[in-house]
Amino acid sequence: MGARSRQVLVFGCALAWFAAMANGVAGQTTSGGSAFQNQFPDPVQYQPPLPEAPELRLAMVTEIDLRGPLISGPRWVGNQVEVRTAWGVARAAWTAESIPALVDAATTGAPVEEALAWAMSPDGIYRAKPVGDRSLLVQKACRGCNSGWRRRWRLQVPGLAPTLPIVTAKRVYYGSADNRVYGVKRKNGHRLWVTALDGRVLRPLALWVDPTASAPGIAAILAVPEPGREMVVLDAFSGSLLLRYRLAGEGDKVVGEPLTTPEGYVILARQGYSEDDAGLIVLKLVHPAQESDPGSESPTTGYNLPASDDVVPVEPAAGQRTDPTAPGR
Repeated sequence: MGARSRQVLVFGCALAWFAAMANGVAGQTTSGGSAFQNQFPDPVQYQPPLPEAPELRLAMVTEIDLRGPLISGPRWVGNQVEVRTAWGVARAAWTAESIPALVDAATTGAPVEEALAWAMSPDGIYRAKPVGDRSLLVQKACRGCNSGWRRRWRLQVPGLAPTLPIVTAKRVYYGSADNRVYGVKRKNGHRLWVTALDGRVLRPLALWVDPTASAPGIAAILAVPEPGREMVVLDAFSGSLLLRYRLAGEGDKVVGEPLTTPEGYVILARQGYSEDDAGLIVLKLVHPAQESDPGSESPTTGYNLPASDDVVPVEPAAGQRTDPTAPGR
């Protein structure tokens, strides 16, 4: 090979190397396509093998008939569940000892919609919300800062839903218009899992935590992909798809997002094909161990409890202002 040929070869290799580096940098600033995969470490290399996903099922408890059309989904106001309708606000009373019962079929004076604030972590150290350029902004409490907060990380997600994410003791969960639900590390935004669904995820997610185990460990993320014909249940630790709950009526749709209770119930607002046909569906998310031995304080589930304790509220120790130890560290 002549000197000129060697120079051309070296020059071509250099161009290829620079192109590869440019693609790598671009992959760290985009949220679409395979380049987005380069933004986070491979989950298999990042953490130890995932535990087996829990076996869960949804049991129908009751449905409370409402007069539609519905304007909003369910939300908590004290110990009552409120749903806005075209006729006013329907309220259902709720206690830990009983399933909800309708209190007011339609009371005039619908509540004013509150502005999007921040999703707070249970320990009060972190908060998160989407910002104007479709980025997910996460801040950490700061004693020496004027505002009391400083930016921890910011992740650009072009399809980010304009709703508050879920912030737990160690993780942040959010949905996107790319038909996916994401679970990332709270302290740095590194992705732990992503699950593709059959529609855009534009509504707020809900967190369900098993109320029966003495040591918290079973938790799920509930999502309603568009157009709202079903609710999906994902394992909060691994993102595995556990269940699908599809509405029975052909024209039925879920209004708003799921609402969960500390007792393990899931509440959905249903709008039927006819405007007057609506209701509050009350479900119970249970697992086989809970059904076979209801009195057991620590049911055997085959789930890795210590590895999954990052999805439940954790109270900080006195004066604690540092991150909890991450899973797998």
